[in-house]
Amino acid sequence: MRYTLQTWKYILRNFFFILPFAVIPACFLSLTVARGDFLSVYEKLLAGNLAGITFSEIFQVVSILNFSSGPALLFSVLGVLALIICGAILMAFLDKHMRIGKCTYNGMFSRLNENLLPTFWVVLILLLIYELWAALLSLLLLLTTL
Repeated sequence: MRYTLQTWKYILRNFFFILPFAVIPACFLSLTVARGDFLSVYEKLLAGNLAGITFSEIFQVVSILNFSSGPALLFSVLGVLALIICGAILMAFLDKHMRIGKCTYNGMFSRLNENLLPTFWVVLILLLIYELWAALLSLLLLLTTL
């Protein structure tokens, strides 16, 4: 029980150091939600009118990359770029924290260059896997409504 309490104290003490780097990509990605398609699918599901749902509506609700409008696509791309940059900053922060044992923002950006390319590839691979999953899920949901 003592180690559990120490772990929770450690998490709560260091939570606010990493919070800004999680909130920035989340803000951009929250702006990519297709509200019209989401409400349309939700209303059709509540009304029991499943025959009127299209693949594009379901895919726009499930997907991160929103192609429904120009600003939504812009926020999607900015969200992915913010995720790459903030992920690289978090890796640099974690590296510094594990080496020195202190949580400070000083010198964190000096190690950003080492973490940017690996973070880019990991985010790109995970984004491709997620979009493939979103397409398959949308197709399965569409097939179940037929």
